[in-house]
Amino acid sequence: MAQYHGKNGVVYMAARGTAPSPVLYQTDFTINTAADTDEVTHFQNINKRYVQGIPDMVVSLSGVWDDTDNTLFTLALAVGGVSAYLYPTALNATKYWYGPAWLSVNSVTVGVGGAVKMDGTLSALGDWGRY
Repeated sequence: MAQYHGKNGVVYMAARGTAPSPVLYQTDFTINTAADTDEVTHFQNINKRYVQGIPDMVVSLSGVWDDTDNTLFTLALAVGGVSAYLYPTALNATKYWYGPAWLSVNSVTVGVGGAVKMDGTLSALGDWGRY
């Protein structure tokens, strides 16, 4: 089992049907695959009980804004969505998540105490996989 530092993470993206390339200036991504649950507790149960539904697939992205790179803004307008590949480390290219998604640029944050940052969301447009 190997562990890695997050500094080597890589996000690849492209409009669907075109070749993905690295998305520059990203600093973080978080993958949320939590499944929906519904409570089915009934009388005389000792504790609550649940049934599990379908897992989610939402990715939160964060990065530093660069005035010469409009990649994320352009991809957010892609009519058919994007193809995304998320590598926790470039040091092991055989381990990654991938799938079609809608990209949303959620915010650009400007503050006196730091760099101009931006964040966005990838929401599953179809089935995702993981290697």
